[in-house]
Amino acid sequence: MQQPLASNNTSLAASEAPVCVNQTLDLLTAVATGTPLCLIALATVFGNCLVLLAVATQPSLRSSATAVFISNLAIADLLLGVCVLPFSSVLEVTHGCWYFGQLLCHVWASVDVLCCTASIMSLCAISLDRYIGVTRPLRHASIVTRRRAVALAAGVWLLSLLVSVGPLLGWRTDGDGAQPNICRVSDNRAYIVFSVIVSFYLPLCVVIFFYIRIYQAASRQTRSLANGVVTARMRASNSQQSVNSTASASATSATAVVTLRVHRGGGGGGGACGLTGAGRQHQQSRLHMAGKLARFKREKKAAKTLGIVVGVFILCWLPFFFIYPFKEILCRQCSVPDLLFKVVFWLGYCNSLCNPVIYACSNREFKRAFWRLLSCFCRRQRQKRPGQMQQRQRLTSAATTTLQACHRQQRSSSSGQAPTRGAPSATELTLLNRKNHHW
Repeated sequence: MQQPLASNNTSLAASEAPVCVNQTLDLLTAVATGTPLCLIALATVFGNCLVLLAVATQPSLRSSATAVFISNLAIADLLLGVCVLPFSSVLEVTHGCWYFGQLLCHVWASVDVLCCTASIMSLCAISLDRYIGVTRPLRHASIVTRRRAVALAAGVWLLSLLVSVGPLLGWRTDGDGAQPNICRVSDNRAYIVFSVIVSFYLPLCVVIFFYIRIYQAASRQTRSLANGVVTARMRASNSQQSVNSTASASATSATAVVTLRVHRGGGGGGGACGLTGAGRQHQQSRLHMAGKLARFKREKKAAKTLGIVVGVFILCWLPFFFIYPFKEILCRQCSVPDLLFKVVFWLGYCNSLCNPVIYACSNREFKRAFWRLLSCFCRRQRQKRPGQMQQRQRLTSAATTTLQACHRQQRSSSSGQAPTRGAPSATELTLLNRKNHHW
């Protein structure tokens, strides 16, 4: 979000306008400042494009409604990298001077707020989805359908749009636009309070609430599954006491194998083939519990990934949303170093860069999809090179045949003999190589 520039430009608008008109940029400073910022923008676009391609091409990622929320987050971050970060980089290089007109300034600032708010609120939607997945793993697919996921994603963009269009609809301070080379969102205190609460603090409370509930539910499910395994083992052992000693020993052995496999996440039940009655019932209970445990482990792993995403989200955005309202609402006369503003400002942008990296490092399916996409791209590049080499070889062969024919004709005409096969001269080969290199 572009509020840091608004705060700096609000207090220094009068003094910065003449500087913007007659500004001269140091090339070395501009390159040193712009290069890392451009790399951040390119990496943000590249990483989120990989996420969208992975979801679109990987059936295991595309089939679930969770893919809608992950794609929604990636779209918001991608739009930020394409539409916002290039202009933000130019503003940093030009020391806050805007050279693209006030209309584009207002549109760009609103898109900035829109994308950042949509990215943050998408994390709320993912948190809700993971909470349902952990607390109701077997009913998650029926509760969170693709239609409901799309509706929730549309609600995220609608609410983000309501936050971002405030300055465009006149929620601005009188005198905005008087400095044509200064681009700011709004220094209206009411809008600042509204945007900060709706864009960050309210989503932050929602994310923390759901993640605490996810942690509690995961701990409770882990304990209940462990207790359920022990109870089933004791009931199966007691039910076999009325059988003869041989059958009882066989049932006890089979029950021990069942218990071990449930704790390991399920497997084939080779040792339970000789069970009858209560033994088969226990085997069915084991299979049901093993399936529930496997589903729960997948949801728990996804919840861990969400925990990393939430942690990085707080680390990236909290400094900015703490310093900005403090400076603009509580203490406008306080002097906040400009370098500190720029650091926390771009730290918030880096959250859009970190999300694809987190998915690539924490989720095995995303990691596999990323490697497959990158290897496919590299393989296509390698396939293009042999095609070019084959074309060069064909041209070389045709040119060599032509030169050999000319050489034989010259020899036969000079000696008066029939044409014989011969090799091209060194000069001809040199000209041939140069011609092939040109081709």
